[in-house]
Amino acid sequence: MVAIGDPRAIWRTAHRYPRTVLIGLGSLTVVLAVGLGILVLATDRHNTVEQARADGRTAGEKMAVTLLSYDYRSPVSDLGKRDDLLTGHFKDEYSVLMRDTVMPAAVKQQVTTQTSVAASSVISADSPDKVTLLFFLNQTTQSAASKDPVLNGSRVRMTLQRVSGQWLVAELTPV
Repeated sequence: MVAIGDPRAIWRTAHRYPRTVLIGLGSLTVVLAVGLGILVLATDRHNTVEQARADGRTAGEKMAVTLLSYDYRSPVSDLGKRDDLLTGHFKDEYSVLMRDTVMPAAVKQQVTTQTSVAASSVISADSPDKVTLLFFLNQTTQSAASKDPVLNGSRVRMTLQRVSGQWLVAELTPV
């Protein structure tokens, strides 16, 4: 009786069936190489998505402040710099809302709103090119109607898409 793992038995088998042993070793090598390749690709994708989460969150915080702050004294320049931060159908929706509703009311009532991000979180990042974020915002508003600034808190969900290497806002929804 031969014990499993007995070096003499392995040696005898290798000499008796060299082709079978070579095919077995070759197959094992291929399986291990494919497994290693899959592991490397999965790790790389995970790292890429994690980097997108971090980069998207940083970019989103800056864009939230820019998009949700406005000053009645500079409506034209404010609108111009905002369009470069937007993409898709949201770009048109936001531009129309700001141009036709928000800025005319801000000018009429002499409103200035400053936004700051109190907290932020990544809701999802399923790919390296799309990140959904949640922001807790503080907005301080001053107007001609009130001497004292008014502080309001709000929450928004923002979806960013990477377009030509740049993060752009594809959706902004109050929560």
